[in-house]
Amino acid sequence: MAKVPLTPEQGYEIGSAPQFSGTKAQNAVSAIAFKLQDEYNDVESKKLYNEFYSELETNTNNYLNTQGFDAVKVVDKENNETAYDQSNNNITDLLASYADRASNGEIKYMFENMASVSVRSAQNKMTNHSIKQQRLAHEAEVTASITNKKTAAMQNYETWQDPTGDFVLNYTAGLELLKEQAVLKGWNIDPDAVDPTGKKIPVSSRFIESVNEYNMEILKDLIKQLDADGKHDQIAAVLEKFKPIMKEEDFANISISVKEKYDDYNSEKIVDTILFNNG
Repeated sequence: MAKVPLTPEQGYEIGSAPQFSGTKAQNAVSAIAFKLQDEYNDVESKKLYNEFYSELETNTNNYLNTQGFDAVKVVDKENNETAYDQSNNNITDLLASYADRASNGEIKYMFENMASVSVRSAQNKMTNHSIKQQRLAHEAEVTASITNKKTAAMQNYETWQDPTGDFVLNYTAGLELLKEQAVLKGWNIDPDAVDPTGKKIPVSSRFIESVNEYNMEILKDLIKQLDADGKHDQIAAVLEKFKPIMKEEDFANISISVKEKYDDYNSEKIVDTILFNNG
């Protein structure tokens, strides 16, 4: 059978390499270019993210280091912006700034996907911190207010017998603040409270103790000041007034100390009457 000889147009010359068509060569070059571009996009997006993350952490930690009222106070009165708002806005601005640095849309998209996870985490930390610090700030101010009311009551001790006087007004205001403090701390102050099963919930022992400590301080100061004024006849009346709201043991101790100090027969007799006849 006759063979058709290969012509230069039909075959390869001796020692020549295979020749690709123009379309195949272009496809190969395009594939390399796409791969290089993908690698570059990955590198730049990661570089943007790493630099962004460093600044994000600095901003977040700066806020997390603020404590109490400083973490929730208004820092920009004109815009009614709190410290929390300011730090949150910083994150938004920081994210936009880094996204704008991306050299193409794909890099921007990749960066924003990575950054969004870290942003959510940072905002959750800041939100939880804000809630905690606001509660602590509230507790601190209530505690300070209790001290102020107690001090004001002591300073107005001379009016202790007047139901509308400054002593009574400040003393009772302090008691109300003790209730507010207990609620903030999660202590039950309702004697009729029940749980979901209907079981009675006792009044918090910590609340009871805080009220007793408050009353003890007020009572001791009243006795001290009345003694300094020589109003010994009022001391027995003060004891009688406070007895129903005091722990029995504490009241007994302070009454005994009064008896030991005043050896006047009438004063001792009145104190004995309070301790034993009204018990």
